[in-house]
Amino acid sequence: RGAKEEFRDCISFGIWKIVSDSGTFEFQVNAISAYALIDLEAKLNVARKAHYSPGKACLEGTRQELLANIMQWVGNLESLKIQWVYGFAGSGKSAVANSVGRMLDEEKIPFTYFSCSRDDPDLKDPKRVLPTIAYSLARYYADFRGATTDLLQSPAGLAVETGDPKKQSNLLFG
Repeated sequence: RGAKEEFRDCISFGIWKIVSDSGTFEFQVNAISAYALIDLEAKLNVARKAHYSPGKACLEGTRQELLANIMQWVGNLESLKIQWVYGFAGSGKSAVANSVGRMLDEEKIPFTYFSCSRDDPDLKDPKRVLPTIAYSLARYYADFRGATTDLLQSPAGLAVETGDPKKQSNLLFG
């Protein structure tokens, strides 16, 4: 099976947190040039519908233990930087992800989100995942935005634009 088939059948999601070298969350949001972000969004070929939807969160009062565990993980600076939640199709993973997104948004904690969907060409294309995550991080972190812009202007940036997921990962996240 190819990467596209593997990705299309993916039934899990990841929640990422960024911890600085000093061990504290970086909540600083710098002034962003709208033009620079629009240019970056176009060059990265971002999947625009990959964002979280607060209206698609879990029903009030449901999955409280799971959501509490995930939020505890978010606050633990010594924990792993990726949390993987998995389950069968239709088991509520997207609702959990949207709930976590809503809680992080309410707390003003920067996060990135990519929602896969086998019914949407943009959301099932593995070539769109890492560029979309990179764009999301660039919105929050000026240093990352600058490095991503520099990378795209270099000869190596062609790998990001051509969509080779392995090369994208190596270039964007090192």
